[in-house]
Amino acid sequence: MSNDAEITEQVRKAWLWVKDSPLVIDDENIARFYDAIVRPAFKDGPRTIRLTKEQSEEVQTSFMGTVRGGLSGLFGMFTAEAEGSAQRQKTKGWNEGSEQELVLEPISTSHRQLEQLIVYYSLLHPERLLVGDNTALLEWQYRHLAQSLPRALCLIDLPPGLRFIPMAAEFENGKVQRLFKDLASKAGRELPAYDRDRKAGYWLSLTELAEPARAAEVIEGASAEHGRIEWIDFRVVLDGTGRSVHLHLESRGRYFTGAFAYMVIRRVVGHGLRMVGTLKDGPDVNVLAIYEK
Repeated sequence: MSNDAEITEQVRKAWLWVKDSPLVIDDENIARFYDAIVRPAFKDGPRTIRLTKEQSEEVQTSFMGTVRGGLSGLFGMFTAEAEGSAQRQKTKGWNEGSEQELVLEPISTSHRQLEQLIVYYSLLHPERLLVGDNTALLEWQYRHLAQSLPRALCLIDLPPGLRFIPMAAEFENGKVQRLFKDLASKAGRELPAYDRDRKAGYWLSLTELAEPARAAEVIEGASAEHGRIEWIDFRVVLDGTGRSVHLHLESRGRYFTGAFAYMVIRRVVGHGLRMVGTLKDGPDVNVLAIYEK
């Protein structure tokens, strides 16, 4: 179990890499999640959060080293892009006695919505903001963290050496292809029988088939035949015992095939990658954004 100092350091680092330009980002699901979590329940407009002095100090500690000027520096990151001829500040903070009031105004870009979601979780639901690596995914599953509400927002830093097994995808012509079967066909091997009671061994067998060049060719071949990818599912074995995570990403035909075939599948082996997503039982992650290392 990580101690408080380690968790704080993880949050700082994750905050910095989320500031990067994402390789892939799911605009639509981020907007829905943002609307459900951040926006007021009964009206459109800004969301006001009041923090005690203790809460304010705790947040400043968590993000120490990433910004200057305390909370005003942190929330000053959320400045509006020009809208018409006006330039609006999206987040404001001021002291009122022993409290600090923060006004989170609605924003429309998915990248900034994701940043604001992370800050919102850190303020109101810090126990539901999860930061970790491949081993942390297994710990979160063991602790049943996917079963509480609000849904956990997780920032995952995957190390080099992992193989992404392409499981299935839907393409722009409506075809849903079971990509893992194409892996076996391309390797000239038969798939082992799936046994739920022995699924760890099954995932290890698929990992052997998912040699990066072969997995990339399977995605490229299917996309060449059926068009751009609408959604794609991966399975990633996290350790030598075959324990794994399922990843679901909705791209809606907005990204070229190489974003998945090369930049995800092939680069992760040598470099790793980073993801932001929402946690489901499994472990299973709905991926909201992917960042290269």
